[in-house]
Amino acid sequence: CIALKKYPEPVANGLVFNKEGDILLIKNDEWPDKYTLPGGGVEMGENLKNTVKRKIKQNLDMDVEVKGMINVQEFMLHPDYFERKHLLLFNFICETDESPTLINRNIVDYIWVRPQDAASLGIDPYSEDAIKNYLENSGCKCKKHEEDDKIRIKS
Repeated sequence: CIALKKYPEPVANGLVFNKEGDILLIKNDEWPDKYTLPGGGVEMGENLKNTVKRKIKQNLDMDVEVKGMINVQEFMLHPDYFERKHLLLFNFICETDESPTLINRNIVDYIWVRPQDAASLGIDPYSEDAIKNYLENSGCKCKKHEEDDKIRIKS
């Protein structure tokens, strides 16, 4: 039995966009059979933006530029998560022109996907909520996706 900490743990995640306007989702051992946003735990004395950069570099060997915050979520003892935790999730919009490398053995897969198509892949509920929040408040303004939508409409 794992003892719960007496306080929530802060986590910083990145909604990482590539040049095409797709977002990066990863599969790891924390959410079995679900995609999730990359990120991780905040270290003592580390600010949230630096956490996102460090965790993505550390786990995927990829540099990102943090653009702004999407939302904050409270995560409490979710039954599908690999252990019982109480987390505070700080989700940020990030950009990169690099491709990930699976250098962390806990990350088993990744995919680039259009933000509006992410929910159909089977993603954890907190990542799904962060992406939905981004789409509702910022919209996907990527030219490539606008062109793709025009082509689909004409077909």
